[in-house]
Order: sequence, then C-alpha cells, then structure tokens
Amino acid sequence: MKRFAVAAVLVVLAAAAAFGAAQDFGAFIVDVPDGWTPSVNGTTGIISKADNSGNISITIDATQGYSLKDLADAFRAEFAKSFASVGELEGPNDGDYEWEMTTTNGVESHALISGDDNQYMLIVVTGEVSQEEVGAMLATLQVK
Repeated sequence: MKRFAVAAVLVVLAAAAAFGAAQDFGAFIVDVPDGWTPSVNGTTGIISKADNSGNISITIDATQGYSLKDLADAFRAEFAKSFASVGELEGPNDGDYEWEMTTTNGVESHALISGDDNQYMLIVVTGEVSQEEVGAMLATLQVK
C-alpha cells in the first residue's frame, strides 16, 4: 500500500513538472507546458509546440447577442478564406458546435465553440497535438 501511495505521488509530481508557469492571456489563464510557447493575438491565446508541429488557440469573448450557431457559421466562413477545406458544422452537441479544417499543406485542425448567451469560447487544435495534451491544458483553464 505504501508503494502505491509513493507511486501515485511521483506520478502527480511528474505531471506537474511537465507544466511551466500559469500564463495570463487576458480573458483567461492556463498553464503552459514546458517547451511550448505562448502568444496573444487580440482575444486569442495561442500555445505552440516548440517544433511548430502543433498548437492550440483559445478565444474567449462576448457573444454580442449572436447565437453560438451564428458565431460558428461566421468563424467557419472566416476560416474558409485561409484553409483549403472547412468541414460541415456538427451540433449542437451539449450546446456546442464543432468542425474540421485542413490547410493547403494537409495539416488538420479541429474547432469547437462553446458558451452561453453572454460569452463564447472557441478552441482550435491544429497539427500534432494529442487529446491528452489538450485535456491537460484545458484542465488548468481559468476564465476571468
């Protein structure tokens, strides 16, 4: 039993060690893993792998009276200007909408928009980012 407790503590410490400091992106705070680079572009926080093989962008902003579906359609139209393909809108799934996109170089992205009547959160995961990496970062997300 003692060995299990020690092993559990080591796993928690190892997971915590993989993260650098919490990064303030304006509307939210998230822990950025060591070796990833944070940047901000307006209301969007971008967290990129050091080798540029993938990134996560998180946008949190006011809905300004628009529905999530209307916002999803607007973002899809905007992304269609720079992506080779933008997939069909799926949802609402638990109130959320999502879609796939592909760049001209064949790099895939997955987008999800969630929110309420006042605020939305758009998450776009691009390239080689695992579900575990996304989950670990989103588990630390604190909306201000």
